[in-house]
Amino acid sequence: MPEPPADRSYEDLLERLAHVRPRIADRLRRAHQLSTRRLRLMLDGVRLHGLEEWLGRLERVIDAWDAEPRLASLAPLIRRALGDYEGAIEAALSGYPAIAFDAMRDIVEIEHLLLDFYIEPARVEDWLQADRQERLNRYGPRQVRSRVLESKLHEIAGGYDPKTDYAAHSEALHVTPPRPGLPFEERGLVENDHLWVLDVPFWEMYEHARRLGNAVLRL
Repeated sequence: MPEPPADRSYEDLLERLAHVRPRIADRLRRAHQLSTRRLRLMLDGVRLHGLEEWLGRLERVIDAWDAEPRLASLAPLIRRALGDYEGAIEAALSGYPAIAFDAMRDIVEIEHLLLDFYIEPARVEDWLQADRQERLNRYGPRQVRSRVLESKLHEIAGGYDPKTDYAAHSEALHVTPPRPGLPFEERGLVENDHLWVLDVPFWEMYEHARRLGNAVLRL
């Protein structure tokens, strides 16, 4: 297929795609229309303003940890968190709330790992050097969560029950019988502006930013 002109707009490309890949073009067009409408709604509001600040803070943490020998090996965890937030923002705007919730499950695991490393710094090197099976045995989500719960550090860092929170994210991620009225479990494009679809992904992003931020400060 010849390369399209560089100045061709996204809408023009969708129009061209519709002739050969109509189903894909339809989904992409609807998601684009939805993100445009929501961005117009949120452009001057607090949601994106706060997330802009949060992304900047994560970038500064990455720079600081990269420059600190004792933390440089963990900077990729913060890079991963940054990527999770970038994906969650895009998904929340374009009508894929389940993707945003899945990204926050990843944030929970990063948060718990950081708290576990704060409890026992020697675990950092052990985690880095362990093979896949060893990581599963010693640093799987359940094992790490149990140590965090036993330390009661989660009460200081977040003030919540990590077991219940992680279980809710896992249930939404894994294949379970459908539960009507929970759009964050619905896969694919969700176009309505019900509270669960429009706002709750942003609530999740802010809440997990608070908890991850506390874990970063502890470490």
